Amino acid sequence: MAPPSWADGPFPLIPTSKTTKVDGDPTANWVADDMANTHNVIIRQMNSMYLQAPHVKLEADQLDLCQYAVFFQESLHHHHELEETRLFPDVEKITGEAGIMEQNVVQHHEFLPALETFGQYAQACLDKKKSFDASQFIGLMDTFAPKLSTHLEDEIKTLRGLGKYKDNVKEIKKAYMALAADAQQASKTTIFPLVCGARDTTYEGGCSWPGFPFFVPYMVDYVFAGKHRSVWRFNPSTMQGKPRPLLFLPSEE
Repeated sequence: MAPPSWADGPFPLIPTSKTTKVDGDPTANWVADDMANTHNVIIRQMNSMYLQAPHVKLEADQLDLCQYAVFFQESLHHHHELEETRLFPDVEKITGEAGIMEQNVVQHHEFLPALETFGQYAQACLDKKKSFDASQFIGLMDTFAPKLSTHLEDEIKTLRGLGKYKDNVKEIKKAYMALAADAQQASKTTIFPLVCGARDTTYEGGCSWPGFPFFVPYMVDYVFAGKHRSVWRFNPSTMQGKPRPLLFLPSEE
């Protein structure tokens, strides 16, 4: 199998109904597709770290990668905390089915300890309590990334399946939109650049997710991203969501 040419592997991206042409309720499909685009940002961040870590040699670059990893772990924790405290309880209340999202919560907790260990290792490298080792970095990713990848895909199937609640699906979309609004209250100097730089506006022939005003990525690029400018070198895209070559790859002999 040929290695991925960009951050679309080794952990696979999640297709939306734009390409799968899946049947089902349009509103539920919209919610599932929007979440799929969110999850693909997470997957690209993960792939970007996984592919570049073995080729980061200078200490300054290693520290930037570790800072990227810490921001990744914090962003993912924020995402799942919002789901568990806002979206999932709302879906249960709207559908009247207790435990309908329980499997997704169970999956969260299956990979959470390993993810926390990964974040702690990256922070220890930043604090100079440990020396960066690419093999250990990748090894720690291997303890959570496969389960995380499976979870991100399974959750989309769950959301798409909510279309069976024909009388409630519009309320579910409202709950999802409330979640999205809460997510936008995240750190503008860390999570915003992390998200903007892991989008792909060319995905599936063109992806406008998350649909914010055209000037927002430029604000992120020229205002919010400055505090950690060198860290965002590990993003697979520009802040405007245009894919770019990964910076740290095997040198051509």
